[in-house]
Amino acid sequence: MPLLLELLAWKRRKATPKEVVPAPAQGEMEEETEQAPERAVQISEAAEALLAPGGPIDTAALAQYWGVASVDADASAADKEAKKEMEAKRKALRIALFAKANALAPPKLAVAESAPATDATPSPFVAAVREMRKWVTKPEDLDEAERDAYASTLAKYELAHCRSAAALAVLQARHKAKPSRALASDCIEMYSLLDWEHWASQATERMERDYPRAKRPL
Repeated sequence: MPLLLELLAWKRRKATPKEVVPAPAQGEMEEETEQAPERAVQISEAAEALLAPGGPIDTAALAQYWGVASVDADASAADKEAKKEMEAKRKALRIALFAKANALAPPKLAVAESAPATDATPSPFVAAVREMRKWVTKPEDLDEAERDAYASTLAKYELAHCRSAAALAVLQARHKAKPSRALASDCIEMYSLLDWEHWASQATERMERDYPRAKRPL
């Protein structure tokens, strides 16, 4: 399991300056547009390796354990060790499910033209979020470093179902819990999607006040 987690973390890492692909020459645009989908596929494959049948995580056994397990201070050393192992597996499962959903998320916030039919086959992104939500039910289920991306992923999931208000609520809740320029920008983008231009304008002024851009000294 540690090796598979390392592979997943490697696939999710941001490209270093040396790894950034230079701008394509004329006629090479098709290859450039395929880079993002290719990265999503690689992350999905790394996540699925953790969840594969016969792999390190038995989801059914994990669900059964956390459905009934309760280890108190007087538990045996074996029980405490078992709990520690199950906690590690649950954390790995949550990371894998979240990484896959986040990788498959649309690059931008956008309201779907229509909500998907109840009996329709869900898109890979929607299916991934539904699987994730079985184990990741709140931001605290993930490390702090993942929670901004978690909010963005959930907001895009709501937008895929034409639930703009729910998407905005997710972003605002996260921004209230841990303010940042990126989240403020996402909220502004949502205001624009809703045609709340007055709100977008005021929020933009507030963002520039709260997160001023660094200026080079003269």
